[in-house]
Amino acid sequence: MNMGQSQLASEEAMIFNNQIGGERGVLDFMPSMEKEFERVERIVGKELTREAAYHYYDFYEMAHAIKAQLKTRSGFCFRERKFSEDKISQGETYFKKLDRKSLWNILLDIIDIDQINHGFFEKKIKDKTVLKILKAYKDSFR
Repeated sequence: MNMGQSQLASEEAMIFNNQIGGERGVLDFMPSMEKEFERVERIVGKELTREAAYHYYDFYEMAHAIKAQLKTRSGFCFRERKFSEDKISQGETYFKKLDRKSLWNILLDIIDIDQINHGFFEKKIKDKTVLKILKAYKDSFR
């Protein structure tokens, strides 16, 4: 990687970090998500099935807050391709292989799908997909 590419990559990382991380960024929701998962799983005694997760986890307000942030912070984003619902549901191993742009696009695609399939975004929070995407994004800086 030459100096120009290195500088561009650094600037791009900083811009994406400001989009999804930083003060009051989307990454700031991770501890709250994890706390809610732990709270319910402690009560139930195990990780919930997808069907049970929809009823027991409470992410309604958080889903709206995250969607609002993604919508306002998506001024700088790369919409090179759309992800299908199948790709979105691939899981943690798949997400860890993706770059930051792709992870950001997946989050935006979930929001797009939610516009048509109301409740899709909250469902993706409850089945831990959003948390896995955010963790993969955070880990991509290491």
